[in-house]
Amino acid sequence: MNDPTIYLVDANHIAYLVKAQEIDTDGILRGFLKSRTNPVDLGQRLWDENAKSVSEAVGKRFSAPAFGDLYLQAEFDFDPLQVYKSCACLEYQSSDSPSWENSLPYQYLELLKRIAVGKLPDFEGLIWGAPKPKNSACQAG
Repeated sequence: MNDPTIYLVDANHIAYLVKAQEIDTDGILRGFLKSRTNPVDLGQRLWDENAKSVSEAVGKRFSAPAFGDLYLQAEFDFDPLQVYKSCACLEYQSSDSPSWENSLPYQYLELLKRIAVGKLPDFEGLIWGAPKPKNSACQAG
């Protein structure tokens, strides 16, 4: 590979994102995934999409390693900003795949990012809409 910014993420990254479902206390992700996949399959799908993207970007076939139950034994602390950033990284590494935007991994990461943003400290206390300007330049009547 010539571009060091394009790479197959490691097993830890995939395990972190699969297990990050733990921040979803409302069960949105469980409902989304219920009939579609299980944790091991989700991890494999995330990794496979990443491998497809790397293959597309560099013009050489890459395959994701097998993602198994062993990886799901890892324990993590889940900070909402880190979850968001880990999602963004995998999205960047997977977005060259022609099937990316129609894939279950894409949909999963989009939902996980939305949930992570909602878990940010003080998120619920923020203004719905936009705050008032500091000056009177945009005072709409």
